[in-house]
Amino acid sequence: MSISPHLDNNFNLLRLVAASSVIFSHAYDIASGLHDPLSAGIGYSAGWVAVSAFFSMSGYLIYKSALRTPSAADYMAARCLRILPGLWAMLIITTLALSSITALSLVDYLGTSETWEYIFGNAIMYMPRYELPGVFLGNPLAGVINGSLWTLRFEFTCYILVIALSVSGFFSRERWFRLFAVVAVAGYLAFIAHALLTNATQSALFDGNSAAKFHRLGFAFLLGMFFARYRDGMPFSWAMLLGVYPAAAVLWPTPLFQPALIAAIAVTCFKIAFAPMPSLDWAKTMPDVSYGVYIYAFPVQQVFAYAFPQWSPLQNSLASLPATLLPAILSWYLVGKPALRLKGKFVFTRARA
Repeated sequence: MSISPHLDNNFNLLRLVAASSVIFSHAYDIASGLHDPLSAGIGYSAGWVAVSAFFSMSGYLIYKSALRTPSAADYMAARCLRILPGLWAMLIITTLALSSITALSLVDYLGTSETWEYIFGNAIMYMPRYELPGVFLGNPLAGVINGSLWTLRFEFTCYILVIALSVSGFFSRERWFRLFAVVAVAGYLAFIAHALLTNATQSALFDGNSAAKFHRLGFAFLLGMFFARYRDGMPFSWAMLLGVYPAAAVLWPTPLFQPALIAAIAVTCFKIAFAPMPSLDWAKTMPDVSYGVYIYAFPVQQVFAYAFPQWSPLQNSLASLPATLLPAILSWYLVGKPALRLKGKFVFTRARA
């Protein structure tokens, strides 16, 4: 069976591995209230690494999508159909399901503004809310329903920036694209320099505010765009892959460790994504359930922490992964895939005869 060129990679499997890694990382916060062991070792958790990987892969795929899509309207319709229906379904399902364990009556639970702020604030991504009234108040990570949703607004902002650059001509003019790249990298380094000068490195390098979060996630996304544009001229050998981590280690614990680690994660993703692995060809056409895993895992893990407070982080993660796969698969087949079929209904620019 031939594989479409844009599917001839291992991104589906990599994204599923990344989403699963987030589960194992979050299990420590959810089951014990502590960060995972990697965070204790290098300052960044396995979830942090996985999200950086997500954004680098997204940068690659979204850049390619922008080049293939005939107009900005078509592009934005496709992006919205990919993210929003699954997100909205998850918010409704989890809100109703968790009404069975709230400390409030059903009438009070559905009648309070906090419930509707959770639904609508997260539905538009840019006003995230993490609490539902009376739910998970006794858990180690008390009151947090879905701590994974904070990344969605940064992801969508990157989508908007990509199409803005595309319609502005930055993708079609090599000199303009290189200027954008220089300015973007310079801005990233200037953010770190400013943090050093103002004694704010802890906040800047460890997601202390929204600017810091977008700073590092945007850089990961940018690296994916660079690879998408210059892949043919960037031979990624296994020796190079093994070399990026010692290079990052040399910079630990300086402020430059963060960009070095993000770069190392990106190199790893793209080397594995395009490495010939015939034994994994089956994964190239499997349904992409990673998004469903990502948005459903946190509430599932919190339910297990609520029901089995004696469980260790490992027990929580081992139970949560298969339990999350079911709603993730259903989300793909019942919501995500049908929504993507609607792209044909929203084509604003059609090919001329």
